[in-house]
Amino acid sequence: MPAHRPEVPVTNSERPRPFRMPEPLFAELAAGGGSARALAFLDQGERARRLLLLRTVLQEIRDLPTPLSPAPEAWRVFKEAAERAPEPVEGLLLAPTTGAWIAHTLRRIHGTATGPHLWAEAARLNTLAVAASLRAGTEASLRVPLEDGALSLPGLGLARLPDGAAGLSAATASTRAGELTLTGQGRDGRRSVMTCRPASVPVLGAPPADDPRWLPLRTLTVGSAAVPLEDLDPYRDLDGPVPPARLDADEAVAWQRLFDEAVAVLATAQGPGPGRLDPAVIRAVVPWARTGLLPPPPPDVRVSASSGDSFGAMVIARPSSPLALAEALVHEFQHSKLAALIHLFPLLRDDRAERYYAPWRPDPRHLTGLLHGAYAFTGVAGFWRDRLSDPEHGETAAYHFALRRTQSRLVVRTLLTSGRLTEAGQAL
Repeated sequence: MPAHRPEVPVTNSERPRPFRMPEPLFAELAAGGGSARALAFLDQGERARRLLLLRTVLQEIRDLPTPLSPAPEAWRVFKEAAERAPEPVEGLLLAPTTGAWIAHTLRRIHGTATGPHLWAEAARLNTLAVAASLRAGTEASLRVPLEDGALSLPGLGLARLPDGAAGLSAATASTRAGELTLTGQGRDGRRSVMTCRPASVPVLGAPPADDPRWLPLRTLTVGSAAVPLEDLDPYRDLDGPVPPARLDADEAVAWQRLFDEAVAVLATAQGPGPGRLDPAVIRAVVPWARTGLLPPPPPDVRVSASSGDSFGAMVIARPSSPLALAEALVHEFQHSKLAALIHLFPLLRDDRAERYYAPWRPDPRHLTGLLHGAYAFTGVAGFWRDRLSDPEHGETAAYHFALRRTQSRLVVRTLLTSGRLTEAGQAL
């Protein structure tokens, strides 16, 4: 099912070039699965969309009054870093928190969301530029916002001034050869300075005690890949900004051990079919509501969520069962894949009326919610089908496979008879 991709921002000397999804890749994704090549194509679509939305943000905040460095200056620093080190800066652009910030800022600009001063939220571009400069090793100096003396650096962690001023304040962030110097105002009104070399760390390699000046982003290790265990970034919650909620060291270690076991569960089925997932493609795991080991978590996942603005990220309440975590990872990544497809294709004409029955929820749903549920539970059905012959989980798998397959079939029939699917939606 070939279709146009969004056009990327270009210079005046270039012409926009639409691009198309090869039909075999659409077919893989439409069946609920997706090879590495299909997922790479979704990445390209998300990149194009981010650039288009970011261009809109830049146009809207260019002349915004601010006590900080203006947006064009921050964008110049970001571009210089991208020229020096394209790959790590590209990672910042595609980070789930960047997508969440862009979407939230556009809602602020259009008056459909609330938050702190708009200049403070728009200045996330400044902190992105600082993080990009640190990753690329360039030299820069930008005025940035602090919250209670702390600066959130996307993909790296949280820098904190000693005795930093309470509330919202401004500081100067200077970078050179990967080192950060942060200069601002302390609680007593005097100048406060801290210097560090920001970097994320694996959960099992993290320092035993938190440094009062620098809290590194911790990452879950899966092979040679690192998946952020995101508990610091203000835009990790898939919507508006939230304060940091640092997990204690034991809870972070418990996440890594459970994640290892969930990865082992997922490794028992290979290939691009529904329910198959390489955990290395997950962009972030956001732990929900727990900072300690007691009381013990339930064996099933009580809370999990994702957002189309934050491709590859998932908010999850840690269960005690690796099987439950593996299922949740599959479920939420299905939502990410479908959201990315919806960004490329109009799949249905949804009036957003909540009138449809979804067998996995007690409340009526609109068509987009119904489609998301059908796609997610098709992947979940595939996950359980792959475990029907597992001697340890076969009986559980048989029940859940039958349940999720029946529910998904019912909803697919509703979608097909709604009269609101596009040609691409019918094909999916």
